[in-house]
Amino acid sequence: MAAADDELLALLLPSKGRLLDLLLTLSLVPLKAQKGYRVHFVVCANYNPAQLALLRRLFSARATFIDEGKLEPRGMTGAYNYALEEAIRKGARWVALWADDLLPEKRAWLDQLFPVIADAGFRFGIFSSDEGNHKGHFGWNVFADFPCAHFFVARVEALPGYMLNPGLRAYVSDNEIAISRVKAGVPVDLLPVRVIHQPTFNQTRTANSPAYRSDLEKFYQIHPELRGRLDPIVLHADVADANCRFVVDDGRVLRFGDSTPRLGIEEFKAAAPFAAPRFSLRVVGYIRKAWNEWIASPGRVVRGAVGLVTRLRRGIA
Repeated sequence: MAAADDELLALLLPSKGRLLDLLLTLSLVPLKAQKGYRVHFVVCANYNPAQLALLRRLFSARATFIDEGKLEPRGMTGAYNYALEEAIRKGARWVALWADDLLPEKRAWLDQLFPVIADAGFRFGIFSSDEGNHKGHFGWNVFADFPCAHFFVARVEALPGYMLNPGLRAYVSDNEIAISRVKAGVPVDLLPVRVIHQPTFNQTRTANSPAYRSDLEKFYQIHPELRGRLDPIVLHADVADANCRFVVDDGRVLRFGDSTPRLGIEEFKAAAPFAAPRFSLRVVGYIRKAWNEWIASPGRVVRGAVGLVTRLRRGIA
């Protein structure tokens, strides 16, 4: 059991209207850490009182829940920043940007992580992922010559007073935080600790899609020298554009800089061996997908299930 004076890593995540996703993530992310460290979720949760009561009852030892419904609405970035404030009150030394549909690839991920972040020279690190239209190929994305911090971990004092820029509602905030850290001279490490993102259709994400252009324009106001360079990836998902480069996860911690090797998407896929997630993670992904499709279109799911049963019965007959 972790001691109260163990150094704390807080995993921060917002969650709204995705109860099953949240339940799966809170249940399945291993939190057992080496002696001297402890890990705890801080969830900015937008759920009704009964759901919040259930969450607190089930996960009181693993998570702290902030009732976002009682706070001023500030979008996704605001939810992360509310969680950061709570983590600081709890005395966190490190905070990680997590999500309610994110799982570590390895069960022993903390054994790999703590030796790196506990080093005196560590400040800000980006987890390895297969985000960016290269599923199964792990590494890091570099857009407009800066790394994208899809999911990251940082020492609290290495942050600029917030987890994500409060001037942005939701999108390109993962680009902005990494860019601002590089510009501030904060060392940014690329960590070979792999995470699996399992995003599925959800109404919140769909409803927020018009914010892409608005947030992108605000981003360019913050970083005017980059104007236009994120358009291909943000607006068109064009990973083949010259402003999109990728770094292979070869198992080493890399300090991001001018000498960091960067490849085009096809070269990257050829150099980064395909790594399928372990069976249990694939099962969780199927559960998330089926559930969120059911919420989005229960009739279509029922028709599909009936069709499958009919085909099976015909096959048996």
